[in-house]
Amino acid sequence: MKTCLYESESINLWVFSRDQKMLEITEKEKEIAGQLSKHRSEEYKFSRGYTRHVLGKLFNIKPLEIPLIANLGEAPVLPAQFGFLSISHTIDALAVSWSNDKVGVDIERFDRKLHSPILLRKYLNDEKHFKKFTGNDEKIRQQILNIWVVKEALVKRERSSIAYGFKNWNINVDFKYAKNKINKNVVLVKKFLFKNWIIGIASDRIKQI
Repeated sequence: MKTCLYESESINLWVFSRDQKMLEITEKEKEIAGQLSKHRSEEYKFSRGYTRHVLGKLFNIKPLEIPLIANLGEAPVLPAQFGFLSISHTIDALAVSWSNDKVGVDIERFDRKLHSPILLRKYLNDEKHFKKFTGNDEKIRQQILNIWVVKEALVKRERSSIAYGFKNWNINVDFKYAKNKINKNVVLVKKFLFKNWIIGIASDRIKQI
């Protein structure tokens, strides 16, 4: 299953299930994959192969010629003239987003079990989102995931850390934008369900889709 959820000149979002065949990657990427554990190696090769595939179609360039900078232990990036890239993994899917402006994406399985929902709820620092779900454990679990994917997308967009990013962003109750408490920046966000996954995306280009 290969799906482009958004497609425009300014922002794109693709989702791939992990049951698809591997695609070709560069020799350097194969070398990096060889330094990883089996699970991480498979994840790395899958994400780089499909990222190259969609960007190749986007730019009309052979996938192996896409100047994807994908160093060990670092998020993949593109040279400035090629725009911005963000990817996210879950156990059975990959999300890839490209924009000509800063972008962040996160994907999680919608049925993901939460081991410490009370602690997670406090950590997310967005108590206003839970007021209407008092006593409903399943709704609270879903809302935790809603907030999580959006804040994770914001963190990836800003290239910051979860420790600071989660507490510094406030998401409005309709999940349409988020405001940073420190620098007062406002960023457009979106969260939605797609098949078995919940996806969050952060980009000021969202208004164009």
